[in-house]
Amino acid sequence: MVAEMTKNLSTMINFFKKLRKDFLQKGNTVKYLQYAVGEIVLVMIGILLALQVNSWNQERLEKKEAKNILSNLYEEFVENKRQFDNVYETYTEAMGSSIALLHLMGEDGPILETQNIDSLLYSSFPSAEFFPSSQSIDNIIQSGRLSLIKDPQLIALTYQWKALLELLNDREETQDNWINETTLPFLTKYVSFVEMDGQGRPSWYRPSKLKKDYNLLFQNLEFENIMENGIYLQDKTIERLKECGELMEKIIEITQPYAQ
Repeated sequence: MVAEMTKNLSTMINFFKKLRKDFLQKGNTVKYLQYAVGEIVLVMIGILLALQVNSWNQERLEKKEAKNILSNLYEEFVENKRQFDNVYETYTEAMGSSIALLHLMGEDGPILETQNIDSLLYSSFPSAEFFPSSQSIDNIIQSGRLSLIKDPQLIALTYQWKALLELLNDREETQDNWINETTLPFLTKYVSFVEMDGQGRPSWYRPSKLKKDYNLLFQNLEFENIMENGIYLQDKTIERLKECGELMEKIIEITQPYAQ
């Protein structure tokens, strides 16, 4: 469109040049000045129109790019939410098993024999971590295209998402350290890891031939304290996970209209 307007403008300018030449040759100065002013006005109008058309075209391209950005965000966060749901379920199940173990503290043999302690111990350790994709947000921020998103709420949510993930990673790391550096080393004296891990039925599992007695474990104050602090850390991690889930739902809701 711009090229066509430029061509038409050039044709009209040539026409005015011819008129100007004719008027000068005939000595008609007044008419020459009138057409000269008209020529200037025409050129200015043509430039303004060309700039406006270029602005419209640029705006159209930016809107198209913004739609692609929002569509990519929607697809990415739908997948993140799908992964999140599985991780959150694993954490809540682990929390439930940990609480069940804590409630068994101080109980004697007959009560403990009614419980599958190995299964509770196995499921008390979360076996999943949340590794969401942030590729779309990273690309938007690094490329400086965040300004294309006109929704201030969505812009705020993208920054909150990055900050929240860092907090969640800190929580998960703290919990993992507690399990690996405190809980598991303590349990080595009382628990058969072969039987505990065997609840997941790994390919290498064979029943342990060693006798185990959980009475000492559930009469141990140190183990009760370890379990209680582990539950506290699990609870804090779940709180962060809930925040992640709520934030993802907001982003999905805002970007859903742009899904392809």
